[in-house]
Amino acid sequence: METAELAPASDEQTAITDTARMGAVSVGSDDDLQSEILGVFLEEGAECVGVMHSSFSLWRQGPSNTEALTDLRRQFHTMKGSGRIAEAGEIAELAWIVEDVLNQVIANKLGTSDELYDFVTDATTTVRDLLQSELANSSEVDLDSWRERAGRLSQFATADAGQAGATQAALGIDDTVIRIFSQETLAHIETLRQVVDDCHKQPSTCVVSAELSRAVHTLRGSSRSLHLVEMADAFGALDTLLESYLEKGAGLQSADLELLESIAQLCARTLDKLNQERRF
Repeated sequence: METAELAPASDEQTAITDTARMGAVSVGSDDDLQSEILGVFLEEGAECVGVMHSSFSLWRQGPSNTEALTDLRRQFHTMKGSGRIAEAGEIAELAWIVEDVLNQVIANKLGTSDELYDFVTDATTTVRDLLQSELANSSEVDLDSWRERAGRLSQFATADAGQAGATQAALGIDDTVIRIFSQETLAHIETLRQVVDDCHKQPSTCVVSAELSRAVHTLRGSSRSLHLVEMADAFGALDTLLESYLEKGAGLQSADLELLESIAQLCARTLDKLNQERRF
């Protein structure tokens, strides 16, 4: 008799299986039940971290290795789901943040970079440390910091998409309006670049100024008013990041300066393409 060949399990099927495993524990008191769930989770987590390391190594050696990348994403997906069931909220939230970033890479919305590799490496190490902390019944991680790092990576993807979609979005808008928009946008881009230059000269005084915040906020609104959705989203994400820095009184770091310069360059190229298409 021929043996039927089984198809690989989908992410959804894997998640269902993981949930079933977490639920297949003996029924006792609530404390006993949760303790047993946590034990299963910690055992599963150790296995996931091991696969994370091996999959990441294969992916970094060959960025086109989609199988390794997908497997890496799957491990964080598993940790997200089982972490929620085990009431390991910090691990689940961090795994979700990383999974979201890897989804963008898989969808070809975000390219590989040293910053991305460092992000995944640090996240894997943090998940491992958090699993060990769960054994000691204590854990602590700055999830806001992880969200900010993920946000910086995502902004590169959003800004790149903005350049590609600018001409299509601006069809049907009056030429005079676009000319005014272009002139004002170039002035705001110069503000971004001036901030970058000043910060390189005096890193100790590199903070989010009112002028920078106003320029980014204005670019967010003006690009959205012209239905340049992708461009507006890029500046919207940057606006949110700068607002969080203002609330915390945090200074701009080297990665932030690279982001400002990258978005400024992409925006300038978008304007060039837009004006060429309309033959100004």
